Amino acid sequence: MFNPFSDHERYAEKKPSDMSIAELQMLLKIKRQNLELGWLQFQSDLQFWQRIGKAVQKSGLLELWKEKLYPNSPNSDEQETETNTSSKED
Repeated sequence: MFNPFSDHERYAEKKPSDMSIAELQMLLKIKRQNLELGWLQFQSDLQFWQRIGKAVQKSGLLELWKEKLYPNSPNSDEQETETNTSSKED
């Protein structure tokens, strides 16, 4: 029986021109599984960092960090102007 954790080495060492049809099919299956595993790991990492980003944004830490890094940014002045304008209208 084929064990992908140990038997993959015997297919990797041979040249494809020296392999039988069954060996070529097995090598192709191994390559597909490795590609699929890499893709799933990439998707998992991406989803993890998206969750982290959403959590930071919802918690308000992103705005605090922006205020600390850029205390005189035009965005903070615009927000203050909007707040002052809305309070004057009331």
